[in-house]
Amino acid sequence: MCNSVLLAGTFSLWCHPKFEDRCQSVVEFIKRAIMHSKNGKFLYFLRSRVPGLPPTPVQLLYPVSRFSNVKSLQHLCRFRIRQLVRIDHIPELPLPK
Repeated sequence: MCNSVLLAGTFSLWCHPKFEDRCQSVVEFIKRAIMHSKNGKFLYFLRSRVPGLPPTPVQLLYPVSRFSNVKSLQHLCRFRIRQLVRIDHIPELPLPK
């Protein structure tokens, strides 16, 4: 089970076979992934189903409850841009409205 978890059919989460360790449940997988990520032992990867895209390394540090309100990617991007760019320079960026 630790090898791969398919998420809504769009991408999968996997660990390198060298570090593969069988888990009995998804909860155990998450706990072990957090422990390994915090120790810096190795990274997990998001493997896209889009041909040609390389796996994206990720660290799993904190579980997110499905009941928590997670900000949208658009909101997070705008927030980060606002942190890094002066407000009078934002219109110069090639961003969608």
